[in-house]
Amino acid sequence: MRNQANIQDLTVEVVLKKAKNNALQALLTDPVVNSLTQAAQILNDLCKLQAEYLPFE
Repeated sequence: MRNQANIQDLTVEVVLKKAKNNALQALLTDPVVNSLTQAAQILNDLCKLQAEYLPFE
């Protein structure tokens, strides 16, 4: 349960700080993400699909 709260805290920081690196860190904290490569790919896909809603490019 605490891990999920940490992921949510990091996600809030992403929005408040407009920091893409924090988004990558949040993904890496998630137990369903198995590697840095996978996290980076998920983040890149997310940025492309949700660009108008994300605080960074």
